[in-house]
Amino acid sequence: MKFELRHGLVIYVDHRPANAVEMVGPNRSKMVFRPDASSFSDASHHYEWAFEWSGPITNGQVFAFASTDRVVRGVVREGAIIVPDLDRTVPRFEQRLGAIVFHDDKPGNAVTLHGPGGQSLRTNLSASSASDSARAYAWGFSYDGELRDGQRFVFATADRTVHGEVVSGAIQIVAAPPPSAAPRLVSIKSQRAQRTTTSVRCLMINPSVPYNQWSCYRPGVMNEASFSAHGMAYVSATLKNAGHTCWLVDLRSLSSWAHVESVLREQEYDIAFVGFLSIDAFNAACVVRLLKEIHPNRPVVVGGLHVSIAKERVFPRPDLISYYCWDNYEIVPDVFKQFLGWKGEDRFDSNRFPLADYVILDDGEIAARALVADLAAGRRPAERTIEGGAVPMEVARHMDRDLFDLDVEAHSPILPFQPVPMVTVTWARGCPFHCRYCNLASQLSNTNVREKPVELVEEELDDLHRRFGGRLGSLMIHDDLTFDPKHIAKWCELILRKYGPIPIWMQTRADWVVTRYRRQRDFWELLCRAGLTWVSIGYESGSQRVLDYMRKDNTVENNVECGRILDEYGVNSFGNFLWGVPTESRQEAEETVELVKKIKPGFLSGSIYCNYPGTQLDAECREKGLLVPGEVYTRSHLPWQITVRGIDYPHRIDCVRRAGEYANYLRMPKLLSEDRKRDLAASSRGLEIHR
Repeated sequence: MKFELRHGLVIYVDHRPANAVEMVGPNRSKMVFRPDASSFSDASHHYEWAFEWSGPITNGQVFAFASTDRVVRGVVREGAIIVPDLDRTVPRFEQRLGAIVFHDDKPGNAVTLHGPGGQSLRTNLSASSASDSARAYAWGFSYDGELRDGQRFVFATADRTVHGEVVSGAIQIVAAPPPSAAPRLVSIKSQRAQRTTTSVRCLMINPSVPYNQWSCYRPGVMNEASFSAHGMAYVSATLKNAGHTCWLVDLRSLSSWAHVESVLREQEYDIAFVGFLSIDAFNAACVVRLLKEIHPNRPVVVGGLHVSIAKERVFPRPDLISYYCWDNYEIVPDVFKQFLGWKGEDRFDSNRFPLADYVILDDGEIAARALVADLAAGRRPAERTIEGGAVPMEVARHMDRDLFDLDVEAHSPILPFQPVPMVTVTWARGCPFHCRYCNLASQLSNTNVREKPVELVEEELDDLHRRFGGRLGSLMIHDDLTFDPKHIAKWCELILRKYGPIPIWMQTRADWVVTRYRRQRDFWELLCRAGLTWVSIGYESGSQRVLDYMRKDNTVENNVECGRILDEYGVNSFGNFLWGVPTESRQEAEETVELVKKIKPGFLSGSIYCNYPGTQLDAECREKGLLVPGEVYTRSHLPWQITVRGIDYPHRIDCVRRAGEYANYLRMPKLLSEDRKRDLAASSRGLEIHR
């Protein structure tokens, strides 16, 4: 390991790879990572990380390189940065960037570290490690303060206490005071044994089985089965930041309900969290039942979009089958039928499906953190339903990238023109619109648009570049983020300045594209230069009456003009079109086919209307008797795709088929750099590219 100086750069060289790297210069100034000047070779075990440094180099300056598994300090001597010998004695305290680490050759349980003033420091898992074979154990705790002489730190386990005092800027082990001075620990009881700890074990469960296909979570699947669940990952990050432990059981990686039960029995946890969309509500009910059968007294918490939009203040609802499937078992999801068959049951019995202990509505980060703290302190909230509200994106800072298998998502792009590694990010939350088939703004309390500060966007992109060796193939930006052009312009400028253009897939509206093109042409072209390659657009219908009925606040003319603008700049649209909306006529359905023909989307996302629970349109259909109980068009596996009166379903399905003939029109982005165009051409999947 060594430091080198090269033309305004400080290079750290090592024979080992590293993740989440950063470098801090004199006066704790964070240095800018330069992926373009870095190099990595697994074959020769040679790794170089480059960071910008334009300041002077003088004797005594300290530079520190940090990653998840090490911190290396270099001291300037005679114009060079020298790495002094590292202290390897144990036990010892070590200060790292943002952390205090205690090293020992003995393991320990119920570990804590108390800092100056007696405050308990939260666990930093990324700075912790353990090796029984090498008898090397390191416990990391987050600490951003400065070390001042005389400060005291107390490391404690169930069997020992070690005291440290800051002397000459370093924590040195000192004699222990009488036992009465040892810190008091918080207790939480597990079901198998009573233990003392400040960390709660949180089991996160993803109940999704996409398309009723077990064992589908693997690289190369190239559909929604590969995505990381951002909401759950943000909750996990918040809990980990509070010092708790989180890990995942993902049903997509399992093979059957018997396999699920076996895996759940192996988990040692204190609280289980189950987060899900409406399409996975039946699976979630099964998971809650299994958790309560295995550990009846351990809290189960559910959350996510389904319970938030449907306002299900208890879950599962006792009329699950009658409400969503009108007691028609023919349309009950296959995986739920498998569960009943595995249990030897032929019908849903609400008495056999216990309720989750708590339901978190809306954003879950703050509510989950508070709930865990209450349960750890022995306080059980009286109310089963907890309102999460609208949480700023700064709370968790970043999603937990270690909860899901990042490589599965990175190597499973859905579309052509998505070079790998492809990574999903969320840089804004909330939607102010009131579309009746969705109406997030009407049902959620968290619809205020909240954007991720650009400095956090930079941190996230730095981390992703480090994880993937300095280069990202493409980005997919989740959620609605195109409401504030100033915010978007900042991260576009960041991308171009620091990383070069990155192919981007993002979501927006047709009227937004038209407005930006007409009124802010420079901004629109900045977005295109930064890498805009795909946009998800909710065109929905070619009929103005239907658009008005859906409260889209948009026009057919805008839809057509949006398609023309995207074609002018070579940007591809992931076109969302919706047929079979209540009151839609046959002629209006044909007008939507004609709209697809005019736009020629790069991908056609053609759907038949589905009355999602909790939406205004679902409520109206039920109130006015527009649904036909007992009948279903079985185009997909959604349990609530009940037939709507007056809709000719064979015709609507044929509309989707015919519209597909005008899709897959792949355009090369015209303002993208030439090297990125070559990347896109290599990921076209054999489709003709229109330039």
